[in-house]
Amino acid sequence: MYDSVAQVFDKGLPSRFNADESEGENVSYLFHIIDVGFWRVDINNKQLTIAKDETAPADVEVTATEKDFLDLANGKETLQMLFMSGQLALVGDLVIALKMVRFFPEG
Repeated sequence: MYDSVAQVFDKGLPSRFNADESEGENVSYLFHIIDVGFWRVDINNKQLTIAKDETAPADVEVTATEKDFLDLANGKETLQMLFMSGQLALVGDLVIALKMVRFFPEG
């Protein structure tokens, strides 16, 4: 269970990263967690890089509240359901957005 957004990016994503699924991929995600901050996640051929306060343009930009993001990270909600209900905004390549489920499977 993740209690904070920072915990998700510092420990959760690195521990759940499925490097094999990212072979040959070069994609980037920018997460804007409202009233908390920005995190950039880069995946480049089995390598994961996460940077806080990095706001350079990315293939996909994800915007959500802290509560909704933590619900997603803790498996209480799915990316698709949050997006369809308008609780999470995705801007950019939706195919790349959906790859997040493969790159970071529930553990």
